[in-house]
Amino acid sequence: NIFTGRLSSAGDTATRVGERATWSVAPGAPGRVGLADGASAAIVVRPERLHLERLEGALSFDRPTMDAGALNRVDGVVGDVVYLGSTRKYVVELSDGSRALSRVQVGQRGDDLTPGTRVSTTWAIKHGVLVPDDAAPSGSGAGTLRGPTPAAADA
Repeated sequence: NIFTGRLSSAGDTATRVGERATWSVAPGAPGRVGLADGASAAIVVRPERLHLERLEGALSFDRPTMDAGALNRVDGVVGDVVYLGSTRKYVVELSDGSRALSRVQVGQRGDDLTPGTRVSTTWAIKHGVLVPDDAAPSGSGAGTLRGPTPAAADA
């Protein structure tokens, strides 16, 4: 899962990536990868680090919320579920048309979701890896999730 956008700092402890939607990154991460305010950046999150929870109410992509400053969040709808033995792979269709992949161990919370279920997709800030987004043309793809290719989604 790759969330892209432009980097912006909000003081010494908060740094965000995105324009339309924003996600927080760990303090000090921009300096470690040599990024400054305004740089194209991406947050990479492994599928097993995305947590899914049933969502009540309206979907929200415009402004992900933070839970005690430790989580990033984006909402969507489960589009596909693949049983992989001890895990299930969920393809979540986000409200902007992009996708996120999540893998959940059987027996854990969230392993019983079905296609069409509205979900909140969250990940801990510490599980997002900040990297330069060299693939993004200037001014495009900001604040979106670059979903997997169809071949990657089938893996």
